[in-house]
Amino acid sequence: MGRQGRTVLRGAVALGVAVPAVALALQPAQAGNGDGGGAVVAVDDLRDLQPGRVDPLDGATAGLTVVRHDGSTSFTFRLQHVQKTASERVFGAHLHVGPCVAGDGGAAKAHYNTDSLAGDTTPEISRDTEVWLDFQVNAGGSGHAFATVPFEIQPGQRSVVVHALPTAPNGTAGDRLACLPVVVR
Repeated sequence: MGRQGRTVLRGAVALGVAVPAVALALQPAQAGNGDGGGAVVAVDDLRDLQPGRVDPLDGATAGLTVVRHDGSTSFTFRLQHVQKTASERVFGAHLHVGPCVAGDGGAAKAHYNTDSLAGDTTPEISRDTEVWLDFQVNAGGSGHAFATVPFEIQPGQRSVVVHALPTAPNGTAGDRLACLPVVVR
């Protein structure tokens, strides 16, 4: 993966600012503003969670912008270099509580779910308690998703996991294919 590296970005990002396509070609970035609020930006090659299997995400890059504001959080997720054979295909993608580790989909752990994190033994599984970022690949091999949730995500090492299928109402989305590392500060 020749594009790997690390760049830290700090500063405010206005709500609704997307990761520009040019940024996806640059060095990876993981950042937070250090005060528990504000913006997080992650840009990197997707990590292959099934290295023995060829899939349309092999060689893809992704960017995630996260903006926390007034008790809610907005997410913009963009992908490039998805194999064009996946044109018009919809993939499920979710924020997970664990880290993104190449070849180890289990390391990402469960979906980030506010009810589960609060200790609820029967958590609601929905767009109101989790971060769902399903996207459709266009003819150029790109895709994007936007979501706003009614909670602020907590600091920690997280991941966006891309699944083989669109998200079902119960939150399932098939095999874990790839992930993007995200560090929330």
